[in-house]
Amino acid sequence: MQAGRPGEVLSGLEATRAGLTGSEERHGLAIALTFLIGQSLVRNDQPAEAIPYLLAFPFPSPLLYLNLAHAYEATERYAEARRAYELFVLGWRDADPELQPRVREAQAAVQRLSSVIRE
Repeated sequence: MQAGRPGEVLSGLEATRAGLTGSEERHGLAIALTFLIGQSLVRNDQPAEAIPYLLAFPFPSPLLYLNLAHAYEATERYAEARRAYELFVLGWRDADPELQPRVREAQAAVQRLSSVIRE
């Protein structure tokens, strides 16, 4: 993202995504941009705006769940955040050693959120 202008960049990405119609290739790119926009919104402290984009991404993946977890937690949707962190941990439990710190952070988030949630 360009420094100091995340809103302009996100608007440009959304306009590009909306204009991608017609071919399978363009549809695939639009799907990828859906995830990228959601992830960018999470990173730019716009979690509520990120959630619809992330939920629209049709391919479940650990990174999708991690971004959803951050967005849900930031919007105080703690049960959903905990579940998303759990799915991330499940997906990356056998990840390479250099990725394990992220797994441990997510496991800690599950524990932290479990103490907040009364089921």
